[in-house]
Amino acid sequence: MGDGEIFLRGARWRTRRALARGPAWSPRCDGHEGSNSQVIEIRNLSKRFGSRLALDDVSFVVEAGRVTAFLGPNGAGKTTTMRVLLGLDFADSGQALIDGRRFVDLEAPILSVGALLDARHAHPGRSAFAHLRALALTHGLPQSRVEDVLYDVGLSEVAGKRVGGFSLG
Repeated sequence: MGDGEIFLRGARWRTRRALARGPAWSPRCDGHEGSNSQVIEIRNLSKRFGSRLALDDVSFVVEAGRVTAFLGPNGAGKTTTMRVLLGLDFADSGQALIDGRRFVDLEAPILSVGALLDARHAHPGRSAFAHLRALALTHGLPQSRVEDVLYDVGLSEVAGKRVGGFSLG
């Protein structure tokens, strides 16, 4: 995953087991487990770093069941928006919500949101599988969940490849 990408499990991606009973893999979500059709909502988000305005009244909605890209040039505010959404930075004003709640208010965030904002935080010598397995082990998740996630995002065939060899583009 490159800068500014996010995968939300709350949109109920089809697992390997479900696919054994249904059609071939597709990056489309099947629907949403919660009652809110808006998986991500950014409302009037503003953020300054000193005198530099990083976000200026940003608003958008990502609906369940939609594959959505977040694009823009360097310095456009993509990473800052994602950091605010994930509770890593605080906005000066506005809201960043996942399923209608702030990230810090989610009951078990590791079960509903997965994000890698900077590939430097994954050990380049570890495989994709080993990286996710380490995360799963530290959060009490079974190894089968790692396999499901790799399949869900279309990376099963490269699960053994070192993260340092992945393209960041």
